[in-house]
Amino acid sequence: MVKIEKMSEKHIAQVAEIEESIFSVPWSQKAFKDSLELDNTAFYVAIEEEGVIGYCGVYKVMNSADITNVAVKKDKRKKGVAKQLLKEAIKDAKSEQIKEIMLEVRESNEAAIFLYKKIGFQSITKRKKYYKHPVEDAIIMLLKI
Repeated sequence: MVKIEKMSEKHIAQVAEIEESIFSVPWSQKAFKDSLELDNTAFYVAIEEEGVIGYCGVYKVMNSADITNVAVKKDKRKKGVAKQLLKEAIKDAKSEQIKEIMLEVRESNEAAIFLYKKIGFQSITKRKKYYKHPVEDAIIMLLKI
């Protein structure tokens, strides 16, 4: 059974390992540690018996928030883990009077785009050549809550 909780320093090594296995330009352990120390940033981890299997980061400014990253171990995908992480982040954002949440996603990441739309995010614009390694456009999505 998957348990969602707020990320703490004890989770950083496992989170960074997942990050490195998925993203072409991964965050370092130091980047995660530095982010955790900010008052306006929250990270959530999905945990099973073997440890962290996914995570989601949120950066909050006034009454809006940005999803900074969402990742799930490749062998744990298609089981609702990312959805659980996002739902927890959205629930907490609502409780803090956040009115909208934005994110960007690679245009080719159809599975993530499908999930975000299912949750209620809408595509609002595109950022040309936003991503590097490989160069790709980003779809900017918004959820009003």
